[in-house]
Amino acid sequence: MDLKRSEEQQFIIDNVRRLIREEIRPLEEEIDPDGYTLKPEDDARLRQMVRDMGLYQMDIPTEYGGPGVDLVTQTMVAEEKTQHRAGLYSPAYGVFGSGPQGQLYSASDYLKEKYLYPTIRDEKHGFFGLSEPSGGADPARAIQTRAVRDGDSWVINGGKLWNSGADTADYGIVYVRTDPTKGRQGISAFVIDADTKGMSLNPPEKKMGWCGSDTRSVFFKDMRIPKTAVLGNPSKGFKQFLKTLTGGRITIGALGLGTAQGAFKRALLYSEE
Repeated sequence: MDLKRSEEQQFIIDNVRRLIREEIRPLEEEIDPDGYTLKPEDDARLRQMVRDMGLYQMDIPTEYGGPGVDLVTQTMVAEEKTQHRAGLYSPAYGVFGSGPQGQLYSASDYLKEKYLYPTIRDEKHGFFGLSEPSGGADPARAIQTRAVRDGDSWVINGGKLWNSGADTADYGIVYVRTDPTKGRQGISAFVIDADTKGMSLNPPEKKMGWCGSDTRSVFFKDMRIPKTAVLGNPSKGFKQFLKTLTGGRITIGALGLGTAQGAFKRALLYSEE
């Protein structure tokens, strides 16, 4: 394995580092410490800069119109774009864009037309519903939210914690238990519209340390959705979840590393004062 940066990778890193240093950090002087969004005009301007760099929505595969940035380079970019005040919870304030949740790429043609392609075009965005009070994100045992088949519909009851962006989402991908007699094989994934009758949101959850990301509890009470809302094969949700999460954890680790580097650099500068 050759971990040396290529000239192209170094060029990309230098540009991302410059964007954070010269564009993002100066804007933070006027943003509330817990803020996690930019002014619309700044957001549009910086997104266009990232598009010009060829780095917008890096995680979208080339067959779906993505820029074709390899995973190693994506990881390097992730390490750079968190080195500012809000980098831990809002890396570069989202100006690099984000592709659809990976599970949507294996969805039916109907769900792709309704959710995947509009998300790629920045027309829609969704939230991810997994964690529950019974045990965080352990899908094999903790999920208690139930979906029961009723004719051509599924009826869902239960709830999810820590749903980032649920307050502004157009849809959500939610993992529920469809067979209580099975463990991992009894979990299915559904795509639900945010305005579906029977779904409700709590106010933002309070967090210690910073409040700069809006996370909310979502509840389902006799929420009826069509059978076409199943994502992939019923009772295969756990495998889909693992496939998507495993790859995503790589860049998540890099985001944490970048945050640590940025914090160290700030501490070092402060120590010299």
